[in-house]
Amino acid sequence: MKLILTGGTGYIDSAVLKRLVADTRITSIVALSRRELPLQDAKLQTIILKDFLHYDESTFQQLHGAEACLWCFGKATSGKEVHLDMTMAAVNALESSLLPMLKPGQVFKFVYLSGHLAEGDQTKSLLFLRGLRKLRGEVENKFIAIQERHPHSWRSYVPRPSMVTNGEPLLSFAMGEIYIPVDELAAALVEVAVAGYEKERIENDELRDTGTVALLKA
Repeated sequence: MKLILTGGTGYIDSAVLKRLVADTRITSIVALSRRELPLQDAKLQTIILKDFLHYDESTFQQLHGAEACLWCFGKATSGKEVHLDMTMAAVNALESSLLPMLKPGQVFKFVYLSGHLAEGDQTKSLLFLRGLRKLRGEVENKFIAIQERHPHSWRSYVPRPSMVTNGEPLLSFAMGEIYIPVDELAAALVEVAVAGYEKERIENDELRDTGTVALLKA
């Protein structure tokens, strides 16, 4: 399976990249990155992009044949250009360039990494981080709408993790379901990109379950 990954140098996306390299179901990885990646592997190809708002024909040609995209771009506190403009530029580009090239019956899966505080209801009153939470929720809504336009050839998935940790926290017994180890999250994201999921928005506890099962199979 050929898969597109954005990033590869950040905390979460670097863990996802390692998981993709280790997964034998993945035969080709095309990473869209601002700079060269420290990890090198025979099935990894890196495309250096300075502008994530525009994609040229050369980039499209290198993405041809991809069956999924893992969008793990930006930080939780990044603004509108990163979360909305760049995400939707990529979504619209892939919608117009890759969908017409799919084989009959083939479905393209796009996994957009969001967060559990994102709020899709743009009319709801929020007590804190109102602008950022509604921005992320707006992206989720626009992103899921792509699937509604292409019900037979596109699947939109929105993982919504809570606190991402490096392994099990010291006080994990008191934290309940409000955290997820980065390795579990990476495994869950790859599993969703490969096998899909039963619904669009995937919450933290569901990501933990999916990641745990995936790691046990590894």
